[in-house]
Amino acid sequence: MTSSETLIASHISFLAERVECRQQGERLWMVSPYTRIDGDSVEVITRDQDDGSIAVSDLGETMRHLASFGYDPRESQNGKYLLAQIAKQYRVDLDPSGVIYKVVSPHDVGEATHDVIAASLGIGNLIFLARAVRPATIQAEVSQFLKSASVRFRENVRIIGKTGKHYSMDFVVDTSQGDGLIKTVSAMSPSGVTGGVNAAFRAFYDIEAPWKATVIDDRVRPWKDEDIALLRGVGEVFRWGEEQVSFEQEIATLRKSPVPPA
Repeated sequence: MTSSETLIASHISFLAERVECRQQGERLWMVSPYTRIDGDSVEVITRDQDDGSIAVSDLGETMRHLASFGYDPRESQNGKYLLAQIAKQYRVDLDPSGVIYKVVSPHDVGEATHDVIAASLGIGNLIFLARAVRPATIQAEVSQFLKSASVRFRENVRIIGKTGKHYSMDFVVDTSQGDGLIKTVSAMSPSGVTGGVNAAFRAFYDIEAPWKATVIDDRVRPWKDEDIALLRGVGEVFRWGEEQVSFEQEIATLRKSPVPPA
């Protein structure tokens, strides 16, 4: 039975391995392991104040992310109410421009970072309340594609790698050689791309499978050649915006048998 000490240590280790920081002028940016519905990483920014306190914020990225879907919760009374409740729940402030922030002493900067991340995720999930918005993730689109192509597959499967580490795989596809694996990566910021590429590379490097493929969403932002080259070192890579036909042809050659009609 897992002890509380082991559980806590494992969780802290997981976070430490996936947190990245970079300095830009007076601001320290932290890329967290937490992601939004489209795979974009949540980032928090800290800045030392003249009085010795530290300001922790998202610099308005959460509200800009919602705006990219054509939704602003501040435009309705219900949205304004929910924003206020989320800010209250996570003990953060939300300024008129949409910046989530918290000013604390250096001793409390860790707690403030956690609160800003939690508030960012909570506010980001308000997108599901927008009646006119139907955010379709790349995983949802690939799932629909596989169904329409009559491909046998399982979704969101936990797989154990050679090192004993567990990974979440978006799709396990039934092929003539065995289980084929598919991961999807979509992000709206450079940090989100980096996090998605690193996660896919680690998983495919550690997992044995006859066929592995990463499907990247290149419709929002261009991808760097070096990121694609890294992923091609551990499997196939398909650009969803440009290579759906190639993906369809590849799947057709790999699948074992069509799904029987209902």
